[in-house]
Amino acid sequence: MSLRVLGRALVVALARLVFGKPRGGPVGPIRKVLVVRTDERVGNVLLTIPLLRALKQGLPEAEIVFLHAASKAALVRGLPWADRFEPFARKQFFQKPWRLAAQLWRLRRERFDVAIEAGHYHAFSLTAALVCRAIGARVVIGHDRGDARAFFDHAVPQPAGMVQDVAVKLTLAAPLGVAATDRQLETPLGADPGSRAEAAALVETMGLAGRRLLLVNPGARKLDRRWPPAAYAAAAARLAARFDLVPVVFWGPGEEGLAAEVVERLGGEACAAPPTDLRQLAALLRQGTLVLTNDTGPMHLAVAAGTPTVAIFLVGDHQRWGHELPHFAAVPVGQRPADEALLAEIEAAACRLLDGGNCSALVG
Repeated sequence: MSLRVLGRALVVALARLVFGKPRGGPVGPIRKVLVVRTDERVGNVLLTIPLLRALKQGLPEAEIVFLHAASKAALVRGLPWADRFEPFARKQFFQKPWRLAAQLWRLRRERFDVAIEAGHYHAFSLTAALVCRAIGARVVIGHDRGDARAFFDHAVPQPAGMVQDVAVKLTLAAPLGVAATDRQLETPLGADPGSRAEAAALVETMGLAGRRLLLVNPGARKLDRRWPPAAYAAAAARLAARFDLVPVVFWGPGEEGLAAEVVERLGGEACAAPPTDLRQLAALLRQGTLVLTNDTGPMHLAVAAGTPTVAIFLVGDHQRWGHELPHFAAVPVGQRPADEALLAEIEAAACRLLDGGNCSALVG
């Protein structure tokens, strides 16, 4: 047994002694709800938004508080689906534990009726579970996995045949009598007039003002989710020609070379976007006519920005991480070569998004 596994087991055992067994039973009156998502990934924060919306709409008299990664506060600040946003810095566990203790004590004094641990349904988050119990909520709800039953009064199982991440997450509202089907992502990031003006100026500096943009994202944090640059260039060239788009390749830290290779292969008017922070990227995505991307955080950001998005999936999990929305299309690529058949499939996906399948209306 590794030290990490042993340490985790000791923490779970200690938590059982300190907090006692989950109580179960009826939820009762609901006055205040805390939704906990401590993960710092862009996509994972955005994937929690539909749950917040469902709770706010289904429990209009309750106060909804969202505890989220402090580093991603801009993704959610200003949304109407929480009465308060509570930034949480997980690194304080080790760096400044007194600040963490003060925050948890303050939340405990608020006497939440319900805490919902909204992490991945396949991977138990010990940090989030400890937060839910430490704040002393009367009822704790979370997905049934890992050590969930040692912490949650209602451990919600994954429904049979349901894998889409947002859909499964919405089932966490069921113990509260809230049923929801709206899976739309949204974010205020990059939507304010100043950000839009900045993005428009950026496009102008690239000499592309007034042009229809194909925003291309060949990067991804996980290497097994990166489609090869040659394949990206072939697909982008085809979409650009078919729909009268100019390819603009955007990139994250360490991906400059990858973006440059795609641009070089495309030639013509294609160009690489300048460096962008998350706000600037969100604003740039809102300038696009179409996004072509790997399965990664910017994919979810593009969907939340409302831009038509074609996503390339290499590892076969498009049913989970994709979106059943009218402005999103998943293309499961696997190990297939970027041949005529696959490029035609990508073109058809873009066609469905841009004009409901009537591509003849888009270009002459």
